[in-house]
Amino acid sequence: MLWKRAVEEALSSFATLPSFLSSSLPHLFPPLPSPQAVLEHQTLPLALSLPLLKHILGTPLTFSDLELLDPDLYRSLAYIQRCSPEEVEALHLDFTVTFEAVGRQEVGP
Repeated sequence: MLWKRAVEEALSSFATLPSFLSSSLPHLFPPLPSPQAVLEHQTLPLALSLPLLKHILGTPLTFSDLELLDPDLYRSLAYIQRCSPEEVEALHLDFTVTFEAVGRQEVGP
């Protein structure tokens, strides 16, 4: 099982940075180690992320699944859910983002 050993070595040589995971979502789509492994019907010791697995199985995603993808966003949104309407209004949230397009700054939803 050369593939199994190669995958185990590859998985043990990398560390995941929490800041990377919370700023992007490439961990949702695990890379395929080798198309040849698929063609040869080899089982590889890889695990899918829970939200991706739920999507593949057709199971509805829940708000708590967001915690696995982006813990900071989950905590922020959970805090907003717990607040009263007056407290939310006091936060002055407008849910807009400033981005640069063709050399000029724009504000959009």
